[in-house]
Amino acid sequence: VALAMKFNSLALFLANQKTAPFLYPLYTSEPSTHTLFESKTNMALNVMRNDEIMSLDASNLSTFMESGDITAVQLMQATLARVHQLNPTYRAIINLAPDDVLLEKAQQADESPRRGWLHGIPIAIKDLSNVKDFPTTLGGSPLVDHDVVSDTSDDFCQHLMDAGAIVIGKTNTPEHGLGSHTFNSKWGTTINPYCSSHEYKTAGGSSGGAAVAVATRMLCLADGSDMMGSLRNPAAWNNIYSHRPTS
Repeated sequence: VALAMKFNSLALFLANQKTAPFLYPLYTSEPSTHTLFESKTNMALNVMRNDEIMSLDASNLSTFMESGDITAVQLMQATLARVHQLNPTYRAIINLAPDDVLLEKAQQADESPRRGWLHGIPIAIKDLSNVKDFPTTLGGSPLVDHDVVSDTSDDFCQHLMDAGAIVIGKTNTPEHGLGSHTFNSKWGTTINPYCSSHEYKTAGGSSGGAAVAVATRMLCLADGSDMMGSLRNPAAWNNIYSHRPTS
């Protein structure tokens, strides 16, 4: 059963054996983006710059993609451009799939009937859960083989893909998700985007990679997990909202 709540963007979780809470941006001080396509005749074939596309929240992205004002390929191109620009600094997303593979999936989404409100929207999964064709390193744990890719997806990940989401990679987490600081020897330290250029501050944890991916707008939403604050403290420290559903 999928439940959705609207608050600037959509927070979705799946009431299944595993829950999938999401992190989403706090845009309260920014102007509404609903006027971007107010006049199609003035939009020069409705082409938007990458930064305009990546400024949209999940709700608006879903709406514009349903209407055809933005294609999945355009969104994926904008997403990859931003990830390649920012991720080397912030180290939020790991095991990013090849660009050509992701663009092909986006093209397939454009050519297919909509499967749900997430149709064509890029997402990354916290590196504690399995997604088919991606490795699960459990935060770079030395106890697992980092080169082995999963042959199945966890239930909630499959539900997300069934709703049309395109998984582009994983998000960084401390080893086995243990800790409120997102770092490990394999993937390095995820950096809080609100720190100054000469001073590193923690992104929190253990869903720090997800929080930073959303805070830097590399993604419009991301999943995470939380037992003792692993969604809540990264959200607070990165100026975004998180939603932790009850079981």
